[in-house]
Amino acid sequence: MASVARTSRRYGFACLPCRRKKSRCDGNKPHCRNCVRSGEDCAYKATDALVTELYNQLQHSEARVRELEDGLRKLAVLDLTSDDSFNLISSLVETETQCSGPSPPATIGSGPVIDQPAAESSSGKDQLQQAELSVDEHGEVQYFGATSRFLWHEEPSLGDANAQPQIDEDYHRKWLLSNSRFYASWEQRAYASLALDPEVSPEAATALLQMYWTWQGPLHNCVYKPCFFRDMALGGPYFSPFLLNVIYAHACRHVKADDARFVGFDRGEYFLAKAKLLLLNELGREKPRVPTIQGLLILGGRQCAVGKSSEGWLYTGMAIRMIKDLGLHLRKRHVILIEKLEPDDLEASKRLYLSAYAWDKSLSLCLGRPPSLTELPYDPSSILDRAGDEAVWRPLYLAEIENAYPGTEALSSLTFSWFCRLSILVNDLYNTVYNSRADEVQVQKIVALEERLRGFYTDLPEVLRISDVASLAFCPPPHIMCLNILYHTVLLLLYRPFFPWSNDARLCRNSIAIRAKAVCAEEAILVNDFFRAYGKTFKFQNQSYLISYCVYTAATIELQQIDDPDERISTMAVDRLATTLNMLETEARQTPGVRRSLDIIKLRLESRAAARTGTRHSGRISAAKRKDAALPPPSDGVDMGSGIPVDSDMDMNFPMEWIDWENMNPSGDFVPGIESWAW
Repeated sequence: MASVARTSRRYGFACLPCRRKKSRCDGNKPHCRNCVRSGEDCAYKATDALVTELYNQLQHSEARVRELEDGLRKLAVLDLTSDDSFNLISSLVETETQCSGPSPPATIGSGPVIDQPAAESSSGKDQLQQAELSVDEHGEVQYFGATSRFLWHEEPSLGDANAQPQIDEDYHRKWLLSNSRFYASWEQRAYASLALDPEVSPEAATALLQMYWTWQGPLHNCVYKPCFFRDMALGGPYFSPFLLNVIYAHACRHVKADDARFVGFDRGEYFLAKAKLLLLNELGREKPRVPTIQGLLILGGRQCAVGKSSEGWLYTGMAIRMIKDLGLHLRKRHVILIEKLEPDDLEASKRLYLSAYAWDKSLSLCLGRPPSLTELPYDPSSILDRAGDEAVWRPLYLAEIENAYPGTEALSSLTFSWFCRLSILVNDLYNTVYNSRADEVQVQKIVALEERLRGFYTDLPEVLRISDVASLAFCPPPHIMCLNILYHTVLLLLYRPFFPWSNDARLCRNSIAIRAKAVCAEEAILVNDFFRAYGKTFKFQNQSYLISYCVYTAATIELQQIDDPDERISTMAVDRLATTLNMLETEARQTPGVRRSLDIIKLRLESRAAARTGTRHSGRISAAKRKDAALPPPSDGVDMGSGIPVDSDMDMNFPMEWIDWENMNPSGDFVPGIESWAW
């Protein structure tokens, strides 16, 4: 039987209705047989060449409209009888005649060149980021660059890589405010749905969620509560069992050991095991989901807090990889999201990215590793939903102070926005001081960064800034306290590498050594005062991993001040170290991750005591550690002043007689090598 020759057809020739119904299509145009029979409108997917041509024509037309609008504005200010107006009209008509000719060829990235202000010109980085975006066969934007194996051919240009996203903020705020009316009902339904879980009682589940939103959620703010509770109640995309179990596991760190509701959960390890199993299912999805990224960020913080820093680092890295897989780190992707997402979806995306950015900087400080997420397509001020700021914050599940604590505005979104701004400065701190050899650090950059830090604190809203910690009757909510403590810690870290110079006969008179001694001593005292205020109100309970890091950083200065020749400074350093040791001992019960920091301080104290023939303070510190009271007697603060004035023109040149380092620039622009800090 002779074989019948079949005409080969191009893949994807079917019309859109047949594709949707998965019917066999004959591909006839303008109407296929199936559409004629069913009476549907037959339409075919536009070819890439047609899409490209239409795109270029649109760009060309938009440029022409802008040109004509500019001409009309100029005509409005000219005398219509003047030669200038006649010449302008003639030029516009001539241009119109030229533009009515054949369309420009449909080439990738082609289109009219539009003059833009210099401030809006595309930078090299933006051009590279544009090249990393592509459009798949379904019209979805993907994060695959030009060398990717997932690109079969060149893709149409996505427009100006440096285009600034334009949104109607008033419209977005009204949308978010309107949705906030339903928040209470969503939250109520979400808590009611907890009764469906046979493994966790509704009472315990509610307590864990409330504990997380009170003590852990407000600072890094990676979970947008309205979307979370809405989708927890309705089964939407911003909720997942994985995220819920991670929140449970993290909140269990702060439960009382004798609370019968949580006895079987092993400080959260029970929920952690469930979350790890659920994570396997999430990793099997084609694309990462927002709740998965949120859960990984929380899980990273939780594991660091319990002493498993390697796990925490890896979970955080996985979350950052997922964020980049979605292209959320690219400015152009932000522009596309604005065009596609509703205001609440966009708010959730912005908060997710900014949270990852801020947590990445916090983890970089705590572990001493370079930041992984350096792009910032979202400005911290773009957080628009401030409805939660008016909520009343109370220290839930701290029975001894819950009723006595005055009602205080949470200000969680406002705090988060300023925390992200401080994270930008933390990123610059690492790049300025800790990301290069010590003899390559430029002093002028240090001075400039200090000016920016102090400017940040000056601009901080009064409701967030704590200028006089001694005057506080009650400590503000922990996320507000942490923002202030971190600011002082960053200032301390800026000069800490140069603090040992104050005890070196060759270096102590150098300008940066004088500045480092004044700033580090003053900031260490302030950090300690903040901890005393926190301990006075909250009894050093429910502290975050970041707060524990700040107190340890201050202790690295106080540990050196013990050997200060000034007896008063030395004595006060001992008192502050006693506070630090008591605080860390208390917190280590809930945050085992601080145990290593505590052991390092003790080891340093023992080695210093053994190295000295007449120890003045080792006995006092040992006695202080044996005290049962969480808060040692307060000591009077010594006024270290503000150091020498910050001035970019200040004399930072080093004395030439002691410069003997190799490859040293004799101009004094660089700091000489310093001893590596092991702690």
